[in-house]
Formats: sequence, structure tokens, C-alpha cells
Amino acid sequence: MKAPVRKRKIPKNLAKKGAFESSELKRIAQSAHYVGSPEHKDYKSNLIKDQKPRPRANASICPKSIDELGEVNRWLEQAILRGAISDDWQSNFPRYIWYKDKSKVYVGRLTLPGTGGYKGYPIEEWEWPKKIKDFYE
Repeated sequence: MKAPVRKRKIPKNLAKKGAFESSELKRIAQSAHYVGSPEHKDYKSNLIKDQKPRPRANASICPKSIDELGEVNRWLEQAILRGAISDDWQSNFPRYIWYKDKSKVYVGRLTLPGTGGYKGYPIEEWEWPKKIKDFYE
């Protein structure tokens, strides 16, 4: 499968492990939430509620097996609590988070800085942050 051509390069700068207090990570994790994007769906999905899928030609498509909002929010929470976040922040939230599930890595990008809303999508191994495995051992 051809990798999507990204307009915005995904940063690979994970914050240093242990750079944030656990209380700060808990605060972020409690507020952060997944905001589905119809641009990454080519099927009707629980993740975009009543919106119609509108896949962009250059967008990666979310796997159909990932369709539970609660599961995706748990992934987001786990990634934040582990500290797998960027050192680049907007408002009170990291711009990027990374969740590793077995042999796949998903990136969450902050889309609603005021409320902590993230969209997410799978990334290719060459796009993974170098030390992502350190956060998931």
C-alpha cells in the first residue's frame, strides 16, 4: 500500500521519558478525547457518529476493526499517562501523542486545543518516533 502524501510532516520528537509529573499527565488524560474525522473513514463508523464518511484522496483510512469510541479514548488516555507525547504544546495539551498497539503505532493530533480533542490515524514504521518502544515496554 502506498503511504499517504502528508501535507504536514509528523514530528518524531517525543518528550523525554519522565519529563512530566504524573499529576500533569493525569490532568491531560482526563480532558483529552477522541474527535473522529470523516476524512479518514470510507465506511459508516461509530467514531464519527452521524457524519457521513468523506475520505480524502491522500488520507490514511482507519481500520474498520477500530470502531469503538471508548476503546480509542482509552488508547489516548494510556498514551498520555505513559508520557508518549510531544514536547510541542498548544494551549494546555501536547500537539501529538503516540499509541503503540502490538506492531502498529497510531498518532493522535490535537485538533481542538481548547478542549483537548484529538484525531488519530495509523502511521508507517518509518514515521514512528525513534524511542516509542521505550514508552511501551
